[in-house]
Amino acid sequence: MNRLSEICVPILYENEVLGIIDSEHSQKGFFTTHHLQLLTNIAFNIANKLVEITNKNALRKNKIELANTIQNLKGAQLDALRSQMNPHFIFNSLNSIENFILKNEKLIASEYLGKFSKLIRNILDNSKSEKIALEKEIETLQLYIELERIRTNNKFEVIFEIPDNILADNIMLPPMLMQPHAENAILHGLRHLEDKKGKLTVSINITNDECLEYTLEDNGIGRKKSMAQKSFNSFTHKSYGIDITKNRIDLYNQKNNINITYKIIDLYDGANKPVGTKIVIIIPLLQN
Repeated sequence: MNRLSEICVPILYENEVLGIIDSEHSQKGFFTTHHLQLLTNIAFNIANKLVEITNKNALRKNKIELANTIQNLKGAQLDALRSQMNPHFIFNSLNSIENFILKNEKLIASEYLGKFSKLIRNILDNSKSEKIALEKEIETLQLYIELERIRTNNKFEVIFEIPDNILADNIMLPPMLMQPHAENAILHGLRHLEDKKGKLTVSINITNDECLEYTLEDNGIGRKKSMAQKSFNSFTHKSYGIDITKNRIDLYNQKNNINITYKIIDLYDGANKPVGTKIVIIIPLLQN
């Protein structure tokens, strides 16, 4: 068995290492200076965020408060950034761009690179805010899903069922709530379909009790079969996105005294055969 190649970039704040962005790949010598530069830029932006919300006066006045703040940042915002745009997706995207170029598919490579650059900018911008506009959330999710569609050679279709009046209402919510679930649906559900075309549906509605119902549904192989397949693959990357999203929601609820909830529903047909997964996030609407 070949030794895995690995890349690590420290996240530094005042010469203190707060964390490490790391990734590995089964192909020896896979990572290049481009990968290193990209991760270095991401680590730099994370460090800038820390500088923005912690200052030297607060450090001198209250070391305990600063320690709690840093702990929250490490546990929520930094992990949230990694889940929103984890190194595996970045490296897969760069590899896809390289493959398009090698195949002389320059137009596709150019389109992919343009969308990828815009997605990176959106994520870095969104990471600076505790809440973002629903319209921005959907735009970022659309970019991510479209990149995965291109990368998987249009293995699935996507449908967005979102009324224009809801997007125009300036509704605010925590950033990138649905992306980890979309990633799981695509990589572990839709990608393994063999007998039908994959389908991913994103819908948003306002409930009678004035809550935003944010839903993602796929017609993939289901969680049970997906986990069974992963157990046979020792190189499968373990996704922490769902756990991180739950932690982010818990922290957000505590800070804002609201109750955002979400649930994962396994879908079955009449013969009790798995036919996909549905994610439902319920967000109480607040005065902005």
